[in-house]
Amino acid sequence: MLCPACDEPVEPGSPYCVNPDCGVLLPERPAEPSTLEPAVAPVAPVGAKHRQPGPGRLVLVAAVVALVLVAVVLWVVRKDGAERPVALEPSPTHWVRLPEPVGLPSVAPSTAPSVAAAPPSAVPAKSSARPETTSIPRPVTPGPAVTTGRPSPGPPLPSATTRTAPYLSATATAFCRGGGGWGVTITGTLHNAPAGFDPHGWVSHDGSSYGYYISGDGSTRFSGTVPPDWGGQHTLSTASTTWQLEVYINGDLITGDSLRTSGTARNPC
Repeated sequence: MLCPACDEPVEPGSPYCVNPDCGVLLPERPAEPSTLEPAVAPVAPVGAKHRQPGPGRLVLVAAVVALVLVAVVLWVVRKDGAERPVALEPSPTHWVRLPEPVGLPSVAPSTAPSVAAAPPSAVPAKSSARPETTSIPRPVTPGPAVTTGRPSPGPPLPSATTRTAPYLSATATAFCRGGGGWGVTITGTLHNAPAGFDPHGWVSHDGSSYGYYISGDGSTRFSGTVPPDWGGQHTLSTASTTWQLEVYINGDLITGDSLRTSGTARNPC
């Protein structure tokens, strides 16, 4: 039979473990029925002594009893504390002084005089009010009259930006024709482009606009008289007309690549 606590062999029928470091109480083992002959109680030999439990076994038993008592006390205290709230007191703060670092170079104390900060009461409060000033009269020498009016603005400064995109400039001169009609001579110049193509002069009269080809195709200067002296519906007779110069900046005559400039001319007749 082996001890259930230390697995050491024990004597049959012994109530305790024979291991001096264990000494645990062994469970009772029921007697096995014998069919051969009745069980005979063992007879201790003459002179044999009963072995008493060692000190280690007593210490173990006492430790087990103490643990049981502590568990019971803790259970009672925890149960009582759960029923009645206990006010917690703030724990005092303990300051721990850290040890000085070892091996770091020591810094010599500064010999410069320290400037103590002035207490708040010694610093004068800043006032938002402006201090009063006393004007001292000075002798005035009469001189030429000074105009205190607003100075007139000077000439406008030249613009810092320069036009680099192609554009047209043109003028129109009105003249009289026989029969009560009149016409317009348009003269224009193309800027920032090598050449202009398909130049046309336009005029508006009788609620319609008419375009006429003028000279200067493939160059930067254009001129022509509109409308031509064709008579009929091409004769201007209104009090004024709106004229326009149109030039393409590429030879493909792509829509959207044309430049225009316009103005108003009055009947001079």
